[in-house]
Order: sequence, then structure tokens, then C-alpha cells
Amino acid sequence: GEESTENSEVGDDDDEVEEEEKQEEIGDSQAELAEPTELPDKDSIVSESLGEDLKTTDEVVVEEEEELTREQICQRVVELIQREEFGLGIQLDETGEKLMRKQQERQGRSLQRLSKDLYSKETHFVLELIQNADDNSYDDDIVPAVKFVIDFSGVTVLNNEMGFEEKNIRA
Repeated sequence: GEESTENSEVGDDDDEVEEEEKQEEIGDSQAELAEPTELPDKDSIVSESLGEDLKTTDEVVVEEEEELTREQICQRVVELIQREEFGLGIQLDETGEKLMRKQQERQGRSLQRLSKDLYSKETHFVLELIQNADDNSYDDDIVPAVKFVIDFSGVTVLNNEMGFEEKNIRA
């Protein structure tokens, strides 16, 4: 009788160990699923030379003890790009502001000429939007679709792509 009791206890211990291992696996899987996206590395995002008042990527993207949603992470990536690529939020002295104004005027004239020469047909932009939708990434089980919504405020273009990742936004 004692042997069967010992065997059942050993069996119970094995069941408990198996259950703990399953729970650990589930916990690991949930941790992987909870991570919404791969965070950018700090060296590729913020250059220290942009100014003392700028936060490092660690401060901006991953604040201490704060869990960020995918939307918040995306918003912060966009804000970093705005600051790094377009200078939004960076303080310039008078000479720097004058130089930026001249550069923006020059760029505006160039873009105006380019749009006039390159896209002489009024409907060309629609073809470009369709081409952009065709270039997007889609899940394997999705039939790509694009929808144009036209109202008094403008044109909204929708499609069922997978969505942007940081590398797409930076491109």
C-alpha cells in the first residue's frame, strides 16, 4: 500500500512540475505578445549634438516604469523624426532662422516647379496613390483593397495594408 501512495505522490509532483513548466511557457509567450514592436536603438535615433534640451531615446521611447501602447510608441517615433529630419522644436538663433527660411523658400519653389512639370495631368495623383497601395505589404489571407472617400473637406484614401513599421516611416 505504501508503494502506491509514494508513486501517486511522485506522479502528483510530476504533474505539478509539468503544470509549472506550462505556466512558464504561457508567461513567456504572453511576454512576447505584449511587446508591440521592436524599439529603435538609441544611437540611430537621437544625436547628442542636436541640443542639450533633447531627450535621449531611452528617455523618449522607454520611460521608466511606463508601459507604452503601440500608438504611443509610433507617436514618439514620429516626433523624433520631426525633430531630427525637419528641425521641429529645435531653437535656432537669428542667423539660423534666416538660413532656414531661405532654404524653405528655395525648396518650395523647386517643389512647385517639379509638381507642375512632372505631374501635368490633374489625375496623376490618383494613379500615384493606387501605385502606393499596390506597393504596400498585406497579410497572406487578405485581398488588397483601396478606397477613396471624397467629401467637402478633401479626399481620404484608405486601404487594408499591414501598417507602418518604424523603417517604413523613416524611409
